Amino acid sequence: MYCTECGNEINDNAVVCLSCGCQTSNVSDSQGLSRVVYVLLAWFFGLLGVHNFVAGYTGKGVAQLAITLVTGVLIFPLFAVGLWVIIEMITVTKSADGTPFS
Repeated sequence: MYCTECGNEINDNAVVCLSCGCQTSNVSDSQGLSRVVYVLLAWFFGLLGVHNFVAGYTGKGVAQLAITLVTGVLIFPLFAVGLWVIIEMITVTKSADGTPFS
């Protein structure tokens, strides 16, 4: 790969050109999902799996939503999903694509 500013050859994974100091196209402008937003979504909408949909964990979100909607008024399944959500609030630190929460 070559620097767009000075034309020198740079490593394909480089974030900055060592010759001129300009940023390469490997720098992402998006900051990703905030950990606070993830935890708040889990706290308020956790039984519906909203926090997982937002973070990109579609499979887990669908599972939580399905369990909640299908078992609606049964105490044990809702308790199990609630416990699952609390564990996720504590342990999940990255989105589905591997981007750490900001």
